Amino acid sequence: RQMCIRDSNTSELSSNQFYDAKTLIELCRLTDNTKGICFLENNVNAIENFPAFFLMYQGNTLVSFLSVFVPNEEECEIYANTLPRYRQEGYFRKLYEMAQEQIKNYGISKIYFVNEPNCLAGSEALGRLGAKLETSEYLMSYNMRIEPKVQNILDMEISETEDGEWIETFRDGEKIGSVHVAIDHNVATIYNLEIESRYRGRRFGVETLNLTVKHLRKINCCKIILHVSGSNRIAYRMYSHHGFVHVEQVDYWLKRV
Repeated sequence: RQMCIRDSNTSELSSNQFYDAKTLIELCRLTDNTKGICFLENNVNAIENFPAFFLMYQGNTLVSFLSVFVPNEEECEIYANTLPRYRQEGYFRKLYEMAQEQIKNYGISKIYFVNEPNCLAGSEALGRLGAKLETSEYLMSYNMRIEPKVQNILDMEISETEDGEWIETFRDGEKIGSVHVAIDHNVATIYNLEIESRYRGRRFGVETLNLTVKHLRKINCCKIILHVSGSNRIAYRMYSHHGFVHVEQVDYWLKRV
């Protein structure tokens, strides 16, 4: 099969390109038994108008697609998919080389490749590229059949935010912890559970978590989820021991520019 085919780079996908990318990602998802995690919206990048999308066509068929998420000016995340029958023919590497030029031009020093562990072809390709598995992130979901065990040692205050609620816990008037919860269609996502440093190691994190879950169940949230880094073993064990189940994993492979 001829290697020199039509490729392009753009900061914004046309409607046809968006459709082609979604179709390619869905075919890869079905083949690899993954969730099809992807990045298609450039408006959230820290660098405005960053040329984030790289496409390779054979005729009218999009055979390989790569996108770059830039959360800050020092690092980026790369998401990539290649149609199964076109793999191991250099298409991903070609798109990566194109993306690498742009990444260097903007002074970004760290590249994280996002890959799901079920995608063995992705892991093999990243290994050949010289990337190293740096960390994993887990999506965890609360088992709604479990009633959280609240000790009633903390008080809770709740205030509304634009996308959900801000929850704070107190003891004798002193702030202990805080949690941001985003709520969408009765699905609650827990972010940034924090305990004041001087109160850590006293199970106040568990109590803040259980109070939050009890409250979310009371307001009829049908699902409660959170993300936790694999490198944060303490948090992972806490969530695992208090009703949360690991349902999804994403691996981050690091390559320095």
